[in-house]
Amino acid sequence: MNTRIVGISIAALCGAALFFGIKFSVVQGKGTSIDIQKAFSKTNVVDLLIIGSGPAGLQASVYGGRAHLNTLCLEGREPGGLLTKTTLVENWPGEVSILGPSIIHKLKNQALYHGAEFGSDVAVRVDLSTYPFVVQTEDGHTINALSIIIATGATPKTLGVPGEKENWGVGVTTCAVCDAPFFKGHDVVVVGGGDSAVEESMQLAPYAKNITILVRGEAMRAAPSMQDRLKGYSNIKIRYNVQIKEIHGDADGVTGITVFNNKTNESALEPISGVFLAIGQEPNSDIFKGQLDLHESGHIVYDPHLQQTSVPGVFVAGDVADYEFRQAGVAAGDGIKAALSAGKFLMSHGYNELIVNQLKSSRMTVYDRQFEDTVSHLESLDDFKVSVESKAGVVIIDFYADHCSSCMHMLPVFNAVAHQYAGKVTFFKVDADKAPALVELLHVPKVPCLLAFKDGKLIARYNNIMTKPELGDFIKGLL
Repeated sequence: MNTRIVGISIAALCGAALFFGIKFSVVQGKGTSIDIQKAFSKTNVVDLLIIGSGPAGLQASVYGGRAHLNTLCLEGREPGGLLTKTTLVENWPGEVSILGPSIIHKLKNQALYHGAEFGSDVAVRVDLSTYPFVVQTEDGHTINALSIIIATGATPKTLGVPGEKENWGVGVTTCAVCDAPFFKGHDVVVVGGGDSAVEESMQLAPYAKNITILVRGEAMRAAPSMQDRLKGYSNIKIRYNVQIKEIHGDADGVTGITVFNNKTNESALEPISGVFLAIGQEPNSDIFKGQLDLHESGHIVYDPHLQQTSVPGVFVAGDVADYEFRQAGVAAGDGIKAALSAGKFLMSHGYNELIVNQLKSSRMTVYDRQFEDTVSHLESLDDFKVSVESKAGVVIIDFYADHCSSCMHMLPVFNAVAHQYAGKVTFFKVDADKAPALVELLHVPKVPCLLAFKDGKLIARYNNIMTKPELGDFIKGLL
């Protein structure tokens, strides 16, 4: 017998539940009164706004799209989140082994298939005291949301020691996936004692000469199975009871570190070429301070059954709330619950087909148009001589690599700004893996790397990811 699987919308689920006498409870908290009809006088209205595009945000987008809710996902500064910086994932449901970026790619395509929309933009301010909820974006847009799912994730912690900021991007990094190829034959350290430190070390092993894991305590926190995997690497060793007190460098990058032994109270200057940080994360919840209840750690307070925050209609999923598990699969499950709860919330406040029709003229459309990739590639020294050295005016070159998640985050920004300055500035991209001669000629230490030329002369470089406003300001300063 053939079985046909049919997608069921949230409206249908809610209707069926009401028919059978099932009650949906929505956690009540602080906030303004909910009246969906207030949206009739607004512009840029979305039924479900998802802030963040990691596993939590993408899975929520899938369910929002399948439920036929007008769903918009703001991808943030790092589309795909931390999972894009992970190599092999061995605990994703249904996969023996899969690359982290592949998970993100599949989830986003699934969300697009079901009708969710995406905006390459960042939420910078929110007002949850009014309804519809108001969200301001980095690109200057104002969004009126009937419901919100916060999936902003967490950001890796830094050491806060002298020399860290000065050498960031030229020897200090949090991403071995991105930067390991630049440390071939060099000695590097990985700071941390958890699973992430083990994974960073293994990612570095095929490239670096020696990798030393620096653990502040007397033992690693990594799972025993992860620690066992280190036994197969002859170039990885572990040192305990040590901390970095200072990072030293010169114009070419990191040259050494001052290490402090917290058992012997001795310090030593040691030569090293790279410092990879794997020391934990901070929840990305700053813009919600004063708007939502937060734990002392900054994690958002929520009801784990419904993913409901302290404001009705605002839900949360993933590492911005989860301080215990911090697993991609758990975050994705949270995203599913959050989307289902958002649908129930809307239905319980009168959302129906009449409301949908009434709001058609108020929908947000600014993200419907995607920028065409009109930026040309440079592939050889001859290309460079003709298109850059002999070119009058300002030329911007973006060096990237497919294995670099930061580069993948940067490319949409680069394309959008290139569209904005078309006719005023010439833009090129260089795949660093395919153009080693250009990498050597222009002394590119890592990717992403932006180089600016004026009338054929190199006048500026930037060795890190940029936001649209930052790149725009960078270009304005050159004109």
